[in-house]
Amino acid sequence: MRHISPDNQSMRLLKSYLAAYRTLHDAGPTAELAHRVAIHVADLVALAAGTNSDATGTASGRELHAARLDAIKHWTLARLTSPSLNIAAAAAAAGLSTRSVQLLFKADGATFTGFVLRERLTLAHRRLSMPRLQKGTITEIAYDCGFGDLSYFTNSFRKAYGETPSEVRHGAFAAPGAPSRPADRMVIPPSTDSRRLR
Repeated sequence: MRHISPDNQSMRLLKSYLAAYRTLHDAGPTAELAHRVAIHVADLVALAAGTNSDATGTASGRELHAARLDAIKHWTLARLTSPSLNIAAAAAAAGLSTRSVQLLFKADGATFTGFVLRERLTLAHRRLSMPRLQKGTITEIAYDCGFGDLSYFTNSFRKAYGETPSEVRHGAFAAPGAPSRPADRMVIPPSTDSRRLR
């Protein structure tokens, strides 16, 4: 039996990935996510154990990039509303440098800041339409979604959805069933100020 050091980078990533998945599992993962996680876990185990050069090469070439990026995204989503969320914390959790995390997102055609902004806006849009949160103010919702600047939130929201937070809320409760721009159609500017997200 081969001993695997707990300091092994792939083992650290595997632990982080499994912890992030457990958080998502509690929220009810999709079948697609579960399938992808199974592949990533198998590849990370192969990398950590170094079973053979072929397995390691296959894992490295096929899934290591995706597994790392997925692990970081899942870790980030579990802490999305935290004001202290930033790329340095995500990199430390994954056992990578900040630059490495930037390159992972760049290879995926995105940025860490852009990913956080998109997910926070999606969360805010959803909460603005929740009946149980109808009595809460837009400011409260913005801050609860991790935004630290109300003006930045409002401007980013309008650019993404073509509507202000107030208009989305009014449309959700004044005209039930009326269509509102869905989250998957929003447009995030390529350049964002990460300081405004905290």
